Order: sequence, then structure tokens, then C-alpha cells
Amino acid sequence: MPRALFPLLLLLLFATPLTAQDDQPWLGAKLAVLDAAEAKKLGVSGLKVERVDAGGPAAQAGLEVGDVVLSAGEATITTIEGFREVLGKKRPGDMLSLGVRKASGGNEPLLVTLGST
Repeated sequence: MPRALFPLLLLLLFATPLTAQDDQPWLGAKLAVLDAAEAKKLGVSGLKVERVDAGGPAAQAGLEVGDVVLSAGEATITTIEGFREVLGKKRPGDMLSLGVRKASGGNEPLLVTLGST
């Protein structure tokens, strides 16, 4: 292989993963699995919202720190992996319905328009 083609080949190899990331959906929130004691206290299992990015899709939909995500789409959510699986089937601009136990009490459906990373 001529030496002049080597930098071009490297560019092509590394550019593909970078462009693939552009179509990853972004929620704009940090979620963590409820620990057993908190799940028992609340009487639910799901993912607790630990951070919401200001101006991000989650914030615009009304998700707040302390809320618990119970479902995403049609799936009951109890693990980070389960949530990632649902999110992995979506693209930026798609809508995702969330079943949420609000920190203030009561369950509420939220509709999030996913952003891009």
C-alpha cells in the first residue's frame, strides 16, 4: 500500500464510528436503580432520576430529580440495561413515553422528544 493512502485509510476507519454517534438518542438525565430500601418505602421499582440536564429533553418534558421512571414505551423498567435497550431502538426526534412516579407523589405519564448526543 502506498504511504500516501495510509492516512486516508485511518481517517475512514475512525470517521465511521464518529458519524454513527450522531444518531444516538439523548434523554438528558442521569438514572440509577432504586436501592431495595427505597423501593420498599415507595412501593415501586424503577430508575431514580439523579440529575436532569437544564434545557435537555427530560427537563422540557417535566422530569425532575427524585422522580422514578417506572416504564418506557411499553416496557416496565427496573434496570439500566432495560432502559438502554428501549432507548437503543429510538432515534433523535423520536418521542418516548415514560411512566413516572413523581417525587411529589402520584404517577404521571410524560412524553419526551429525544435529542441527539
